[in-house]
Amino acid sequence: MISNALRKRKMGQVLKTLREKSYISRSALTHLTGISGSTICRIENGRANIQAYSFDRVCMFFEIYPEDLLDLSPEVISEIARKKRLNPYIIDGNADQNAGIMVVESQASFLKHTRIIELLVNEGHLNKFKRVSEIKQLILDNYQKSIPSSVISNALKSNKDIKCVQPAKKNYKLYKAVRIFKPKTCK
Repeated sequence: MISNALRKRKMGQVLKTLREKSYISRSALTHLTGISGSTICRIENGRANIQAYSFDRVCMFFEIYPEDLLDLSPEVISEIARKKRLNPYIIDGNADQNAGIMVVESQASFLKHTRIIELLVNEGHLNKFKRVSEIKQLILDNYQKSIPSSVISNALKSNKDIKCVQPAKKNYKLYKAVRIFKPKTCK
């Protein structure tokens, strides 16, 4: 038998994974569901005293039943997130259109920055360990785009093929490609 606290924590982790794999920020989810950001944070962290209404609204957004959250496999989570990436607007038809546009724009910018990192890897720029500031300068030199360091850092962390190390007694991290991306070919 699973305790109540453990069940809430597991459900919150699944919802957080769904949100992150859908490339939806917490603030965008706030606008789409009408629930405060702190409440969404408490749901994702598995904290107690969550109102059923709030929890149901988040589950409704992802089109899943709250009871089914404990039984979702990673494949099902990925499939739900993929569908939500394709159509992020759905929630009771009451969603603010501007919030939906904000979600699409945030998803597009995240994917664009992730794609730039993949291009740097393919071109061999990340064959050696580099700091985020060096990667930022590479992007500026090669693509004439100025991207904030925090966005670059998040794109690097989200990519499982990039290794991150932190030298001893240093306050920065170094990133290096572990595997070279191969472009998909049409058949």
